[in-house]
Amino acid sequence: MPLDQDTAPQVEEIRVRLLRTAPPWQKLSALVQLSRMVRQLFREGWSARLSRTSPSGTARPLSELLWGAESARHIPLTLETVSMSDELWPAILRVIEVLEALQVPYFISGSMASAVHGVPRSTMDADLVADLQVEHVNRFVQALQEDFYVDESMIIDAIHRRTSFNLIHLPSIFKIDIFLPKERPFDRSRMQRRIRVRLMVRPEREAFFSAAEDIILSKLEWFRQGGEISEQQWRDVLGILRVQGEELDREYLQRWAVELGVADLLVRAWREAGLSFNR
Repeated sequence: MPLDQDTAPQVEEIRVRLLRTAPPWQKLSALVQLSRMVRQLFREGWSARLSRTSPSGTARPLSELLWGAESARHIPLTLETVSMSDELWPAILRVIEVLEALQVPYFISGSMASAVHGVPRSTMDADLVADLQVEHVNRFVQALQEDFYVDESMIIDAIHRRTSFNLIHLPSIFKIDIFLPKERPFDRSRMQRRIRVRLMVRPEREAFFSAAEDIILSKLEWFRQGGEISEQQWRDVLGILRVQGEELDREYLQRWAVELGVADLLVRAWREAGLSFNR
């Protein structure tokens, strides 16, 4: 079964073979290129609509369009104040640098981890899991506040409730969601199994990423909690299964899928990816 409905099966097989042999940095580079193209198209479309509907050149802030009226009060971005340049790497690398300087355990998850282990797709945000503590918050905010929208009270609340908070890189409107690990065995296992991946070749940069099995399990859990309607989450899972195939630790996947209540989804995804679930 193709990952995309408009892709012929024989073409899909070639694509999967190429992704299996591609180094992580090359797949991440493809993600950056896709995201750059999406942002450029967004800018052009927004400019064209603005010229038709608002000849004076004024318009509601981009932040209202993207994140709602509440965000617009705090982040009054307009098309003129946002470069929309290729700022994905600087945004992510800066946050990682600060986390590492504070010695905060972290790993990249979400669509960027899916790109490393599966099939790259365009994105306007990134997900990180970081075990921030209250004593880190002041230095974390001070290190990022020049180029990011960062709310200290939001971070402290997320730490206490073990939820998440958002950063917005102001020059590029790139959003980074930072999740606090929950106090449960699976989240501890994810942090222990994180892997170091080369992000870039020149200059050479590395960062921690979620292991392939853990991103599959996390996305299946999100898929179930979201009512099993997110085609994007499901395609990400299928993409990782197709690309990683026999390299995956099935025993680990099955054990934690039962613990997380997604064992049936794992079997379904495995079969839809065209793999034999029982060896």
